[in-house]
Amino acid sequence: MKTAILLVDDHPIFLKGLGSLLEDEADMRVIGEAGSGKECFRI
Repeated sequence: MKTAILLVDDHPIFLKGLGSLLEDEADMRVIGEAGSGKECFRI
């Protein structure tokens, strides 16, 4: 079973880079990305 991860940060380049690194891990799955705390609750 993969760990589901929601990434939240206000720096888009950091989000993309971290998301890319985590997607390469066999036991992790990025389920979404948000630019703020408010935005993450809409996902």
